[in-house]
This record gives sequence, C-alpha cells and structure tokens, in this order.
Amino acid sequence: MNELLSMRFLRLLSEPSQEVTNEEMRNAYGEFVEQIRIVGDGSDYSTIYRIF
Repeated sequence: MNELLSMRFLRLLSEPSQEVTNEEMRNAYGEFVEQIRIVGDGSDYSTIYRIF
C-alpha cells in the first residue's frame, strides 16, 4: 500500500502546481493503474477495490 501512496500520480494531485501538463498527468495515471493491476495480481475488481 505504501507503494501506491508514494506514486507520482497522487503527488501530482496533492501538490499545488500550475505546471502539470495533460500528458504528464496521463502518464502518471497510467503508471498508477498499472501498479494497482500488479497489486491486485489478476484478482477480480472487488478484491482490488478492497486492497485499495
């Protein structure tokens, strides 16, 4: 869970900044989704939701 909390996507959402581009946000979100998929280890969506 600490891996998810330290991801760039969540930092971009929590830090006040006017300099974040759409592409940077898309890339960070893609990395976040991939990490959630890895944490879920192929489980169904309800299991992943409970982990998250």
